[in-house]
Amino acid sequence: MKVVYHANYAVWFEVARTNALRETGHSYKEMEQLGVVMPVVELNCKYKRPATYDDILEVHAQIITFTGVKLVFRYKVIHKERQELLAEGETVHAFLKHGRPINLKKQHPEFAELITNVMEGSNV
Repeated sequence: MKVVYHANYAVWFEVARTNALRETGHSYKEMEQLGVVMPVVELNCKYKRPATYDDILEVHAQIITFTGVKLVFRYKVIHKERQELLAEGETVHAFLKHGRPINLKKQHPEFAELITNVMEGSNV
């Protein structure tokens, strides 16, 4: 069996992150409509065991840090059948509006409160 290409993990992180943000009751799209974007400024992944094609995987995302200026997600990729940790990683995001850094807590406190609430009980 062939192992999954390493860059796919970043895509899986993105999907899990998008789902985690939906847990706030809002989405990337709504933030973008306000002119706010969250680019990835750092990404790391530790590969513990290889995922192979046709494996059924679970990817969990958890918000672990939110300062208003940055947001950090932690991820776990788990082989569903064996419940084995295959990889774990983190992404760091900045908040930008019209290309400039912002403090989400100051400019959009309603979003900031929702993110904080999810962070305090988050594991999507």
